[in-house]
Amino acid sequence: MIPTLDALYSIHLYQAARRGRSPLPYAGFRSRLQGHTDTDLTQLFEAPLPPAWKVEVQILSTPNPPFALGELLITPAAAEAIPHADVLRALDRHAQGDWGLLDPHDRHENERALASRGRVMSVYRAQNGCRFWIITDPGWEVTTVLLPQDY
Repeated sequence: MIPTLDALYSIHLYQAARRGRSPLPYAGFRSRLQGHTDTDLTQLFEAPLPPAWKVEVQILSTPNPPFALGELLITPAAAEAIPHADVLRALDRHAQGDWGLLDPHDRHENERALASRGRVMSVYRAQNGCRFWIITDPGWEVTTVLLPQDY
């Protein structure tokens, strides 16, 4: 697989930058990933960078999103089923408050959750037809990309 098309590697790069750590080279990442069953990719980092090297990666097109995504996770099934570009596009939309295909009742619940740091959910369909969810847990420390059957 090409690194730029690998959703898991993109999330690894994003998480590394957010934590001021060096991401693994793609080949090293893939070899460490073999047999790794946890969806938290932070265990794959190399040693932390000095504080002066910390970088904040901005994948979002809006400078002041209505809530924080926190740590980004993706289930193995979702990483395999959803094209990389669709994952990034959906994360951008989710962070901007564009809930995608969410029904009106759940849209209202999301709006209420924005005031209380509650759970926020979005529903999207990838270009390949795969339907998937993005859920930011209460407290906004973790956002997970998953398929409905992963829930």
